[in-house]
Amino acid sequence: QQGIPHWEAAEIASEITAGRKGGVDADLVVIEVLVKRCFNSSPTTRRAAAAAMGDVMQRAQFRGDTRAMQALLDVVRNDPEVLVQRAAVQSMWKAGIQGEERTLETLFWAATAHPEPQLRKGAVEAIERLTVPGDKAGIECLSACLEDAYAEVREAAVRALERASLEGGEEATAAAEGMLQDSSWFVRRAAARALTMIEPEGERQASVAAKVFGREDKLWYAEVQGYLTKPLFYPI
Repeated sequence: QQGIPHWEAAEIASEITAGRKGGVDADLVVIEVLVKRCFNSSPTTRRAAAAAMGDVMQRAQFRGDTRAMQALLDVVRNDPEVLVQRAAVQSMWKAGIQGEERTLETLFWAATAHPEPQLRKGAVEAIERLTVPGDKAGIECLSACLEDAYAEVREAAVRALERASLEGGEEATAAAEGMLQDSSWFVRRAAARALTMIEPEGERQASVAAKVFGREDKLWYAEVQGYLTKPLFYPI
């Protein structure tokens, strides 16, 4: 893990390797050790443990492990160090179970209320992976993230809406359409793609194309043209 002292990383790696060699029982012991280390007095130890938790839990039989997930949830909400919280969010992204309510509630809070923008972005990306397509609470949270002051968070939220929405979803469509006027080019590009994925046929494409081409931006044209299933050839 970048930024984690080598002795911490080496010790955690050794425990994970021992778990892999020892099978399921050894993995359970590793998880128990990592859970305890998530609350160590050393921030570097807590960060290394939170980061390693996702690697251990990625094994199918431990995805969503109750003890491990509870530890990660506690870290995200209560740890005083942002880097430790970010490591926990990343592990939740790796090893959470889709649709698990407590996990999503914590990620919703992190995505909308945490003061650190990169952590909010990471939470949005985890929501993208763990929310069930069409889930109303997930779409509402991601729609709220479209108001974030940081463009990277807004872009991540638009991309997440694309995946979290059912085809033709009106709420997600309206939210993404509003982002075509965003101040960030990257957010506008993501919104154009999301609209063509959520509503892939007919009038919605024409609406997206008209708004995009109205900016007389050749790069816009090239990007969006690739997303249209029925390309519209506007002279530019």
